[in-house]
Amino acid sequence: MEAFLREEHRARNLPVTIMLLADLVGRGWTPVTPQGIHDAAVFDAIASGGKIMLPNATCCLQLVHAQDAARAVEAAIRLRDSTIGQTFNVGGAPLTPVAYVQASAPMCGLSGPNRPE
Repeated sequence: MEAFLREEHRARNLPVTIMLLADLVGRGWTPVTPQGIHDAAVFDAIASGGKIMLPNATCCLQLVHAQDAARAVEAAIRLRDSTIGQTFNVGGAPLTPVAYVQASAPMCGLSGPNRPE
């Protein structure tokens, strides 16, 4: 889709700004889990100190708060003349699954995740 829109911009002068949003988090959203799926039970397991399986430790997830994503879109509209024809990646720093669990643990009332035995 991105390539198609870029080509339409080049060929037909279609005013296009592409926003590549990371996985959304925030009130009303079930966030993607450290496994890269949408399953609130995973956060329940983290909160209760339970065990969860993590994928390859070298893969990364990228998240963005819904309000930050909205602000980015608003800024692109407000700065339309300088954003047309551009592509923007909107998200936070990439997190490994382990780093995501470590960041989630305090929000679940834990000091940190239990390590595998």
